[in-house]
Amino acid sequence: MTPYLGPEDADGNPTKPLGESYYQVTKAGLTRELGFVGNYGEVMDWLVMMYESVTRGYGGQEAPELREQMVKMTKARGAFRVIDVDGDGCRISRIETVIGWRNEVYPGEIGYASRTAWDSNPLMTAVAFKDPDIVGWTQEMIADGQLYTQLSLQAEHTWTRVGLNALRFVSHDWDAFQTLAARPARIPTGWDRPDFVVTDEDNGCVAIKNGKELLFASLYWRARQGVNNYARVHQVTPTDQRSATIRQRTAGTTSETFTARDWILWDYAINDPGAAGIPPGGFPPPGDTLHQALAGDVYHLAPIPADVPDPTLGVHFDGVETMLVGRAPFYLCEYGDYLIAMNTSSDKVFTLPARTDFGPARDLATGKKIGAGHCPKIGPHSTLVLYRG
Repeated sequence: MTPYLGPEDADGNPTKPLGESYYQVTKAGLTRELGFVGNYGEVMDWLVMMYESVTRGYGGQEAPELREQMVKMTKARGAFRVIDVDGDGCRISRIETVIGWRNEVYPGEIGYASRTAWDSNPLMTAVAFKDPDIVGWTQEMIADGQLYTQLSLQAEHTWTRVGLNALRFVSHDWDAFQTLAARPARIPTGWDRPDFVVTDEDNGCVAIKNGKELLFASLYWRARQGVNNYARVHQVTPTDQRSATIRQRTAGTTSETFTARDWILWDYAINDPGAAGIPPGGFPPPGDTLHQALAGDVYHLAPIPADVPDPTLGVHFDGVETMLVGRAPFYLCEYGDYLIAMNTSSDKVFTLPARTDFGPARDLATGKKIGAGHCPKIGPHSTLVLYRG
């Protein structure tokens, strides 16, 4: 809700390593890592515990501004749900993870309003916030018969942390949930729900419902040290799913570059080469038979705001993940019948180039037809999604 200002210096002043306007939650309500977060973005359990610490804990007080932000964050995840069938052919809602920055588990975990995890049960957000939409999504889970399948972790795992979570479920949330009034709201990505276009320029991602089709795309994807021109997409229909890592075009980068290293295990460094532990890129394979196919690729760096003194957050060595340098100011991503033009900057305007090969298309947000030769302006922090189907 307020900018991340970093640790304090010796005089008690914030160090502001990412400037004065870096938020850990995007304007759209999603957490960051560095782009779209898959299952780790499901932080509703921590939000509930934080909210209850303020409102029900020692010296408890009302906190409507906290509740409003937390409800917004919970609902933001609702656009990133995949309506699927489980192993028994029953309807199920899953977390979108295919386009995630990491932990791209397929298929995603069960997720309606909230999921089951070490500190989470599927009812807690409905019980804590009592928001009509969140309650409706949770009741939809019950109607789909998908609560019982999520209880095995709490019933069988021996970790005391899980036991405390299970105690919360049986002693508080289950009884409280059954007192809630019936609500008609359902997960936004259900095939009978209205179409939508959700964009998050901070995380560089989109979620689109277009009739009987869902498209999730991460344009700012695993660009850890520079703009890599890769996008990750996940297309879903009632009969099939497709996932792909594709090339895209970008604009607005600087002349500074990073060259991809010949690292196999992963493409970044988590330890200084001079430090003990894991070497940059992880442990290399034995011998000299495996090499990184992307080694030598040159990634241009995105411009850094003038008030950001240290985008590495104080960590300086080759290949370390660096904030901001991998998020391009402008993306142009084409997949199938979709073209996504995203401006992630706060102060630049980009012009959509002519699209002779792509042809005329419909703006999914407004319904207007845009000719192949028409070149509209894309303003700061905005996205245009065209569909030619």
